[in-house]
Amino acid sequence: MLRLSGTLVAACLVFVGQSAAAQSFAPSPNGSFLLDLDTQSGSFSVWRANEIAGVNAVRAHVTFARKGVDRQWAPTFQIRLSNESHDAVLSFVAVPNSGPLIVQASLVQGQQQSEQQTFLLTPTFQEAFDIDIDWTPAGVVTFTVHSQAAQAVNGYERHQVTISGPPNTISATCSTGEVTFNPIQLGHVTQ
Repeated sequence: MLRLSGTLVAACLVFVGQSAAAQSFAPSPNGSFLLDLDTQSGSFSVWRANEIAGVNAVRAHVTFARKGVDRQWAPTFQIRLSNESHDAVLSFVAVPNSGPLIVQASLVQGQQQSEQQTFLLTPTFQEAFDIDIDWTPAGVVTFTVHSQAAQAVNGYERHQVTISGPPNTISATCSTGEVTFNPIQLGHVTQ
């Protein structure tokens, strides 16, 4: 058991210990939004921004505020960056008895999901937390989730997914619950 715990801690440190170079985020003009996706149980809400050329980053302050109950659909929300052939997806699922959210980054092509990466140090239900998303012209999308659970390490956990070129749309979806983005900002990161 001790060996397994040490391996788990070492793996966790690999994902959360990657230091970021000093970056500066500048929101785009008219690129800041307040979203409240308050969705009835079993239903689906979406917000989408098309033609995000000139943008290479998103910053969001998020709260998963309410969980609905549905026999088929779990309370969930996603942020999806898409181009003509691939999607980079950051998804959050609230389990029935509160506690930590299940957070995953994945690559989607058509209906096929691959490169699924599970975050280990995740926010809890109703915790206000920050999300940073950056991407390169080559399509490397970096998802960073800040949480109280990661405070003992460095305050965040980061995963990357590579799509075929830069995204041209971003969307936020919610099902069977309520998520607030106060705000979600589209902008540009420079180093």
